[in-house]
Amino acid sequence: MNILFIGHVPMIPTAGGIERMTVIISKELRTRGHFVAFLSTSSKCNTDCVSGFPQLYINAAGPDAGNKFMSMIKELDIDIIVNQFPDANTLALQKYIQGVVKSIAVIHSRPFPILGLERKAKLLTMPGTLKGHILKLTGILTPGLYRIFINRYYRSLYTRAAELSDKICLLSSKYTDRLLKHAPDIDSRKITIANNPNTFPEIPDIKEWKDREKVVIWVGRLIEPQKNVVGFIDVWNKFHQNNPDWQAKIIGDGPARKAAEEYARKKQASDIEFVGNIVNPEKYYSTARFLCMTSLYEGWPMVLPEAMAYGCIPCAFASFEAIEDIIDNGHSGLLSYSLDPADMADMMSSAATKTEDMGMMAHNATVKIAEFSPERIAGKWIMLFNELLSHHGS
Repeated sequence: MNILFIGHVPMIPTAGGIERMTVIISKELRTRGHFVAFLSTSSKCNTDCVSGFPQLYINAAGPDAGNKFMSMIKELDIDIIVNQFPDANTLALQKYIQGVVKSIAVIHSRPFPILGLERKAKLLTMPGTLKGHILKLTGILTPGLYRIFINRYYRSLYTRAAELSDKICLLSSKYTDRLLKHAPDIDSRKITIANNPNTFPEIPDIKEWKDREKVVIWVGRLIEPQKNVVGFIDVWNKFHQNNPDWQAKIIGDGPARKAAEEYARKKQASDIEFVGNIVNPEKYYSTARFLCMTSLYEGWPMVLPEAMAYGCIPCAFASFEAIEDIIDNGHSGLLSYSLDPADMADMMSSAATKTEDMGMMAHNATVKIAEFSPERIAGKWIMLFNELLSHHGS
């Protein structure tokens, strides 16, 4: 079977979670004898390309893009196309192969991600232009109008993706009702489910929770409003009041870093370090006691199963439905349903004193993520591919 993953960026695993899981699944598919290639609509892959996988490029808005794309499909004898970043450009390419090659569009976020969070999302936005400041102010003062605008955008995007694809893939079955409620024109028979795979294989010699450093880590790309980095700083300040011998480390970089550092200074946050980008965050997962995730919304965040694989207990805002697929609250991690930093901090402070219980929770976390092994998730993808190809031409 010949499979092409397409997106608006090259599939560089260190660039982000979607790229990383695409490469993980592709490697597993290749071990099973399938051919896999990647296609970007924005730029060629010049650095950090993954060996063994052709990294292709087409300017979807350029002249003769359709003929170039079809020639590429024919030359590689592609059977299945998986659109990992449905947008105007990638969907434009899908239009050319509709009815010719089977295709799947994957929604990697919670559908309609900020529905109900419009004002809070705008408050966290850190614009860098006058236009951005005007849009932020408009969103804060008139959240109802902003909701209409943003929902219209996502409804159009998801409906178009479903029209052009043989299947539309969600990361959790818990997202199905949300998608169909707000995009009712989508044919429910096209919806399929595939969780993201865990990044790491089974880890030997995991350090006991009681022997770990008293460190809370936050891992991710520093972007607002989604990641809510300032929310973590608020959690940390409250937690640190009761746990002055602990430290916090923010691992990652992004456009919101400067503003986050300024916010930490303004709030007089102490014992907190902005580490920056780390290619391999394993050394932090393997030594920290807690990973804290304060995102306003996610799809299937890779940092949670990554931390769990190393016995680092995840503490997260229950801000998206799939979180309960990943974490069993009180068993393999801790969830805050109020989305209140003070509540999260109190929950973590209480847990920090229960060394024996946390040792068992850390073990449960390592067991839980076996459900999302690359072998198991790739098997589900292959079943879906075979199902589509068995109906080729229908």
